Amino acid sequence: MYNRSNVESSSMLKSDESPRCDLTFALLAAMKSAVDNGAFSRPMVIDRMNECLGGEKVITRDMFNKWFSVSAPTKFPAEYLPAFCWATQSIEPFVALLLPLDYSPVDGRALTMVNATELAFQAQALLQQSETMFANIMKQAAQATPQQSADITRIK
Repeated sequence: MYNRSNVESSSMLKSDESPRCDLTFALLAAMKSAVDNGAFSRPMVIDRMNECLGGEKVITRDMFNKWFSVSAPTKFPAEYLPAFCWATQSIEPFVALLLPLDYSPVDGRALTMVNATELAFQAQALLQQSETMFANIMKQAAQATPQQSADITRIK
């Protein structure tokens, strides 16, 4: 049976062993894949990111290109990652970042599905518990003497 605490306790997040989390190359590869396989050109991704960031910070083409260079001294700012994902319509970078911890990002529909599944498991467990209780009542009633059965009938 699915149990969220079992899943969480078996992931690398709660492990005493340190996961490999140097994700420089994995993150860059995921970001390049998101741009290369996406529906938007680099200039369009930059425009979409600037739109998403609300004009407070402006991303230039030069900045964007430098972020994709491993040797560049300036790395892609983490706070821009949601804007990047929206602009490319891809969550590949978050998938890459969570992979060492044995987690995967999910959208609202998947989260609702997980919650609904948990409720279904709880309902099934409660149903089994009530069936066991009814079975015990029936067993006790079958073992009761005729006088005890009459007493039980009068209580109703």
